[in-house]
Amino acid sequence: MLSLVKNLFGRPPPPDVKEEDASDDGSPGQEAATAGQAATGCALDLLKGDFFVLDGGEWTSLADGLCSVTFDEALGRMYVSQEDEEVEEVFNAKQMTNVQRYDDPDDGYPCVQWIVVTKSDNMSEWGLKFRNEEAVDEFVR
Repeated sequence: MLSLVKNLFGRPPPPDVKEEDASDDGSPGQEAATAGQAATGCALDLLKGDFFVLDGGEWTSLADGLCSVTFDEALGRMYVSQEDEEVEEVFNAKQMTNVQRYDDPDDGYPCVQWIVVTKSDNMSEWGLKFRNEEAVDEFVR
């Protein structure tokens, strides 16, 4: 499973981001790309899903709408955000462990879940439920 996390950031280099394309409206969760943070080279529309955290043994949805998943290969970060609901979580790939792919037993949608371990040995478990297999394939690629 650790190889999945390593492969998360093994994508080809992203295309150049033009300055006039960058948004400067201050919207939450949507920052303009900088020298250290570039847009991904993947199909962003494909990587949208329901975002969950395991809380007290129950999966809790963090947004009512679909969240966008983007990667910053240069910084080794994954961003999950839902602009309308001001949801944004940033994950360090080095802290992501036990990445698992499975189908939701209730509705059959493909899912990915992972555990984040911090320096203080705190753990949290996160999950994304996608609408199609292609999204999961792109996520773990």
